[in-house]
Amino acid sequence: SGVLASSRFGFAMARDNLLPQALEDVNPQFETPHVAILITGALMAGAIVWLPVEEIAKLVSGVQIMVFTLICFALIVLRTTVYREEGENRWYRPKYETPLYPWMQIWGICGGAYLLYTMGSNAAIGASATAIVGILIYFSYGRYHVIDQRTPYQRFKSRLMMPNSEHHADTARSIEGFRVLMKHPSQDEHNRRAAAFHAADMGGKNHLTLLEFQRAMFALGYDYNEDDLREIFHAADENEDGVLDIDQFLDHFEEDFDIDSTAGTEK
Repeated sequence: SGVLASSRFGFAMARDNLLPQALEDVNPQFETPHVAILITGALMAGAIVWLPVEEIAKLVSGVQIMVFTLICFALIVLRTTVYREEGENRWYRPKYETPLYPWMQIWGICGGAYLLYTMGSNAAIGASATAIVGILIYFSYGRYHVIDQRTPYQRFKSRLMMPNSEHHADTARSIEGFRVLMKHPSQDEHNRRAAAFHAADMGGKNHLTLLEFQRAMFALGYDYNEDDLREIFHAADENEDGVLDIDQFLDHFEEDFDIDSTAGTEK
């Protein structure tokens, strides 16, 4: 259960483009993030073989406490910035709000820091090593692929941290352009799309994984690169389980198709 639970970190980070796409790919048959599970399992197996169990517990506990502390800090940042914005800039819309804010989060930060201090050097080493690895991954991969969701002024300030932010700022326009492209196809074009999607469905469950979706779109000849299709897939995957229902996807993006037309034009 620990392996399955821990794999969600890699899966979620990959969905945010902070890790390579392979970590968010799900198995066509079992619809589980098999790559993330295998990598997590291999890392855990190596730690169990080469490290004493007691030391592993301290290392892992240090990492978990650090994560909890950072979550408390991140919540304060979100509640004091994005949460107060209106319109499209307010992408953070929680359904549940923590009571006693911000004192609950401040207590979590102070308590976590105290626990890391009292647990000794192993917990601190585990937390520090994880932070260092995360920083290296971000600067070597994440900042070139992460999608900037902040205000224009914040995007300007973040160019040093996210050199490709201007490229990714066009993501919303790419998705909207995709909606226009897909909307109201002819009967023939609808059938062509459905055939390509079902041909790519290796699991035979009327679902498409990210990799299958990309293959189908390439087969259809649409002019989108892998990163664009990755973001379109994320936008369509509303429940974030890593698969798309083919019929629901077509119904959502096509809205309707023209049974009287033989050309793929809009109404």
